[in-house]
Amino acid sequence: MIFLPRAITTSRNLSCGLPGSYRDPNLEFVAMPALAPPEVQMDPNYIQQIENDLQEAQNVALPDDDDDL
Repeated sequence: MIFLPRAITTSRNLSCGLPGSYRDPNLEFVAMPALAPPEVQMDPNYIQQIENDLQEAQNVALPDDDDDL
């Protein structure tokens, strides 16, 4: 299987890269399939730790004074 971007599929350009083969009637140019990224495997304990950290961060009171600005 050969993949060539649409920008270079003119016969003038193909004659440089694929001598003689671009005239083959059995040759078919197809696009590469888009592959899905692999699933991420995370440790359930680590997920729970992250959720606990986020919950703790939401409960932290922020200082009200802006004297340092």
